[in-house]
Amino acid sequence: PTDRRNHSNTEETALRLGHSSPDEDVQEDEEVKKEIFLEPDDEFLGFTTNPDLEGAEYLESIDDAPKPGIVKPSQPISDMIRDRIYLTGFEPIKHWSEQIAQHINDDFGSGEKLQLFIYLNRKNELRVTFDVPMHWYSELNYFIHIPGAEGKTLTSDNFDVRVHYGTVVGRGIESLLRIMSTIFAPAFFANKTWPDSIKNDFSLQLQRFMSALTDARWKLENKTVLYMPTEKIERDSEIEAKNKDLVNRFEMIVIHWTRQIKAVLNSQNTADEVEGTGPLDEIEFWRNRCEDLTGISKQLDKAEVKNITDILTAAKSSYVAAFIRLADEIKFNTQQAQSNLQFLNTLKEMCHQLAESTPREIPPKLPRIISVIRMIWVNSKHYNTKEIITGMFRKLSNEIINRCCSVISLDDIFDGKVISSSNNLRHCITCCEEYKAIYDKLQKIHSRHSAFPWDAQKGSIFAQVDAFIQRCRDLLEICECQKNFGRYEEGTKTTMPIFQGARGPELEVLLNTIEQMFGKLMRNLYDKRTSILDVKATSWHDDYNRFRVGIKDLEVMMQNAINTAFETVTTIQQGVEILDVFAHLQSREAIRRTIDNKTHELVARFGEILNQVKKEMTQRIYGGLPMPTEAHYAGQGLYWRFLRRRLEKTMLSLDQAFFLSLAAAGMTEHRQQYSQTLAALEDMTRKTFLEFQSTID
Repeated sequence: PTDRRNHSNTEETALRLGHSSPDEDVQEDEEVKKEIFLEPDDEFLGFTTNPDLEGAEYLESIDDAPKPGIVKPSQPISDMIRDRIYLTGFEPIKHWSEQIAQHINDDFGSGEKLQLFIYLNRKNELRVTFDVPMHWYSELNYFIHIPGAEGKTLTSDNFDVRVHYGTVVGRGIESLLRIMSTIFAPAFFANKTWPDSIKNDFSLQLQRFMSALTDARWKLENKTVLYMPTEKIERDSEIEAKNKDLVNRFEMIVIHWTRQIKAVLNSQNTADEVEGTGPLDEIEFWRNRCEDLTGISKQLDKAEVKNITDILTAAKSSYVAAFIRLADEIKFNTQQAQSNLQFLNTLKEMCHQLAESTPREIPPKLPRIISVIRMIWVNSKHYNTKEIITGMFRKLSNEIINRCCSVISLDDIFDGKVISSSNNLRHCITCCEEYKAIYDKLQKIHSRHSAFPWDAQKGSIFAQVDAFIQRCRDLLEICECQKNFGRYEEGTKTTMPIFQGARGPELEVLLNTIEQMFGKLMRNLYDKRTSILDVKATSWHDDYNRFRVGIKDLEVMMQNAINTAFETVTTIQQGVEILDVFAHLQSREAIRRTIDNKTHELVARFGEILNQVKKEMTQRIYGGLPMPTEAHYAGQGLYWRFLRRRLEKTMLSLDQAFFLSLAAAGMTEHRQQYSQTLAALEDMTRKTFLEFQSTID
């Protein structure tokens, strides 16, 4: 009865849900295949049957159906490479082109080139090359073709078999270490199928390579990382010590560790020998050293290191004792580096301000910096030797030189901007000289009030400063030559002077020749400009001496030009005008002597004019003049006025020659005679007028 009720309930439920009861299934089978009506929202899927599979619905099992062959379409090699490019920012639509695809298909696809490198340059342009790029890029895709016996041509069928590809992220050595330490080395050491002899030999070489690779990779960041072998030590150290191959590998690793630690301990001495570094570099060195030593100490505390040293100790290795001794030195040097860094940090802020100062702003900051260095010298436990403090002052000198070099533009000097460049050079010289004076002053004050000696090596501290001052003076001389022989003022040339007379064109040609020769000398110096501000480059002395020899030749030619110009001088005014053209050369000793000689000639000619006027005055009085045909009083008065104006005009030309040293040429005496002569002419003019006035009555 229960089954009957359940069956009845099932039928009733089916009727409510719209389904037929089991008894009605046969009747419904006849009505299933009626016409199907699709509603507007129904989705229609059309299928095209494969003739090869026709009648498959009548097979008893699906395994009896014929399996159709899948035809894989052939894909160009360039498309396969394009789909395997993994570069940050790569967009196929933007970066890919038909030229790149053709280039890859012709050379790499044909097998002519066996390696391919793809990267995005700094302009975000896709670059494809068959050689390793000369510059470093953050991401690099590589494709390496390994030809098979069937030939070198690549197809879509053999691409995945013959082409090895991947991405190098970061530097190549970083990528290599990452791949070796995470993929190849663990896979090899986990392999238990190799023969022991081959595996032991290969393990030794692999551990040696991994040690060197780890050291080289972290040296790029100035860090010391000890390579930890990935071999698992599963037994007690006493048992493992009997494995000679394992002991040999661990000895090799410990030897490499020992070399690394020795290099770190000796790096303090090599840091003092680095030229051109400043106080901030010294502080940064001790900060890096402190971090490096602290990192090594933490690595030495690892369980892997203890396991290796325990095995080597059990094996009575001769290398483990030296390693343990160096490990103790690391701890002492770590404390020393921390102490030095603590004291040097008191200089950090002041040195940052110094590194941003101009030469004119540097001297006021130096007393405090030097005093703090002295404080470190007196109070530090480790940073207190004469050699270390001398090195610190030398780094301060380097920083001052670097700041001065930052305002000196060699391009401006060679472009003829001599006024601004000369001012900057003078500021640099003043800054360096004040630095030396401040150091001497503070040293004397300390010596008077402290028993602690100030015995830093002064010659070593200021050797490069003195050399830099001389370089600045050499550059000042070059700027002066730019004005004298190149006609430069502030990047522009002054106009070429025009000389009168028959020798004028000749003088112009001579000056142009001098200018061309000077331009050649400047070009030779410009080619050697990299060594000008490098005080350690001794080649500059030879280059500058050759320049000075050439300048002396130009000075001789300029002297000849002055002498040639004076050959046509007939008046003092002409002589003054010519000397005005060459007056800017008086800073050069040889040319100044020539100008002084010509100045003496002009003064002597003025003396001759004075004597000539005196002579004419005497002849006029005692020679029976004026002539009977001349107006007696008027002619006499005009004649005296003519002589007076002649003297005044000549004296005016000399007075305007402010650029000449007339006093040294004896002009003072001639001025007295000039005044006396003018007074005599004035008296004679007045006397003539009085005589004329007396005849009127």
